[in-house]
Amino acid sequence: MIFLLRILTNIMNLLDKKLGLLILAVLLFFSCEEELGELNVTPENNLGIFFAEIPLGNNTNQLWAGSVPGSFSGNLIAGTMQDSVLGNITAKAYGDISVERAIYDTATIRSAELISLTFNIRINGAVGSFEETDVQNFGLYKLSETINELAEINSASNISVDEKIGEAHFQIYRDSINLTTQTTDSSDDFDDNGFYIYQMPFELNEDYKSFFIESFVDAILKGVPQDDSDIDSVSYYLDENLKGIVIMAEDETNAIITTDVTDVENYDFDLVYRLEDIDGSTIERTANFLINSLKSFNNITPNEDTPWQGGVFNGVSEITSIFPSNTDDIHVHSGTNMLAAIDLSDFPLIGDTVSNLIINKATLSIKNVRSVSDDLPLTTLLYFTFSNSENIENGILSKIDNDLILTELPTDILYDTLDQSFNIEMPLFLQSLIIDDSGFDQIIIGSDLIRSDFNVGNDVNLSGVTFAKEDVSISFFYTITE
Repeated sequence: MIFLLRILTNIMNLLDKKLGLLILAVLLFFSCEEELGELNVTPENNLGIFFAEIPLGNNTNQLWAGSVPGSFSGNLIAGTMQDSVLGNITAKAYGDISVERAIYDTATIRSAELISLTFNIRINGAVGSFEETDVQNFGLYKLSETINELAEINSASNISVDEKIGEAHFQIYRDSINLTTQTTDSSDDFDDNGFYIYQMPFELNEDYKSFFIESFVDAILKGVPQDDSDIDSVSYYLDENLKGIVIMAEDETNAIITTDVTDVENYDFDLVYRLEDIDGSTIERTANFLINSLKSFNNITPNEDTPWQGGVFNGVSEITSIFPSNTDDIHVHSGTNMLAAIDLSDFPLIGDTVSNLIINKATLSIKNVRSVSDDLPLTTLLYFTFSNSENIENGILSKIDNDLILTELPTDILYDTLDQSFNIEMPLFLQSLIIDDSGFDQIIIGSDLIRSDFNVGNDVNLSGVTFAKEDVSISFFYTITE
């Protein structure tokens, strides 16, 4: 490991003997293969405080954690994109479907002519290189089995599909997604919070329409279940017939959409029916079936079953293994679970050579942060934890065998919008490396909560950050006691 050290300021009234030991430690700690920066040894006052900055570019690497665990959080993504940096990313959205509420005119629908059926999904986000003129193509498939919430589901999981039941072809207008209105007038186009309801309608095939309508008619005829008078009969009997669905991209799609399946206002079936008015004319009305899903997950590639294809990680297939970046940049990305790892295994050499070194303040800085690419959003939160090489090789990130380790990690840090940076205070962690030599000398950085078993948090999205290796550094103030 190669470090580059600059002693930048303020070596204040330190004994010549201790100064000599410190400089010797620096020379032993940091490779002579690189330029050692300036040493300012001019005493300025008698506080006895040093300041040092260590660039960490040569110690910052990539770490692919593999699949993201299924969390049933309800945040679903579906589609495909060819990113200029990360290459091909594909997502499929799996969810069970349950009729939360059926809204229709019970007095008239029994004698009505049932005409058409559509399945609607509300979109609350979209990423990709798409233009507004591009037509996005998505397929809707019926699952052959229900989702087992007790199974170990992650973003590499697949559930077999029974048949294709519908498809959607539409264009995406970025400025319409999450468009807000200032008017207080009620409108079917906006929700109660003033956000535009951007829907993706699926046209269902004739077989599924017939299946749904027959189930609906059967539910009406059966009436209220005898064992529970509080259950809506139509919702109850439709649930007996409906299984889960999966949404996936079809040919010539270059966008990944985001939707929240936990909100019953976001998914629904619309059944259009025709009936005769009192004057003999015909009128059309719509029965609305609001859909809920308590069990859902995303399949995202790349994962451990499907290596990276294209982009800077093309061909990478091994998970839980630290590897060097093949460019000057480091990428941290949610969804694909690409992490960063900073190696500080040689930092204790300073403490081995200079005794009684006390770190008063220390900051790990990642500067000039930007989004991974023009088509992916910038994350505003990074999560920092620590590990060691042995644990990482065994698929463990942050398991702590020594409960006495005193450190600020793990923690999450908000993005500094003014400086375009992430800055984490960590004097306790650096001090533990010097005095404890606990072996936890790898700092792991992710854009989601990182658990000890390489799993990440329960929110799945495609945000991330990119930064140059040369913009990673640790700066610290320290003293040397008698």
